[in-house]
Amino acid sequence: MKLLVAFLLAVLGCSLSEGRIVTKCELRDQLVRETANLTDSQKVLTGSNFPAPAPPQPNNTWKLYGLFQLGDKVACNGTSPSANICGTSCSDLLNDDVTDDINCLLKIVTNPPLGLIFQNECKDKQDASYFADCP
Repeated sequence: MKLLVAFLLAVLGCSLSEGRIVTKCELRDQLVRETANLTDSQKVLTGSNFPAPAPPQPNNTWKLYGLFQLGDKVACNGTSPSANICGTSCSDLLNDDVTDDINCLLKIVTNPPLGLIFQNECKDKQDASYFADCP
C-alpha cells in the first residue's frame, strides 16, 4: 500500500517529463481497453516504475524509455544491443500513445523468465484499492 501511495505522490509531484502527464485513471481506462483483466493490469503497473514518464536517462548501462521506463537492453531497440522483446524502436515508446508502452510491458511481464522478476513485488497488490479514487 505504501508503494502505491508513493506512486500517487510521484504522479502529483513530478512534472519533469517531456510528454503529457497520464493520470492514474486515464491509464486505468487504457489498461482496461488493452487487457481483459484489471487485476493483472494493476500488477503490471506495480511491476513497472509507473508513474515515471520521462526522457531516456542513462544509468550506467541502461537507458530507460516511455511511460513505464522500459530498459533498452531488454524491451526495445535503441543504441546498444538488445533482446528487443517488444520488437520496437525505443523512440516509439516516447510518444503520447501509451498503447505501445502497455503492450510492451505486458510482453515483458508475461514472459516466463522475466515475469518472475515482478512476482514478489506484485503478488499482494489489489486493483480495487489502487484505482479506488477513479470514477
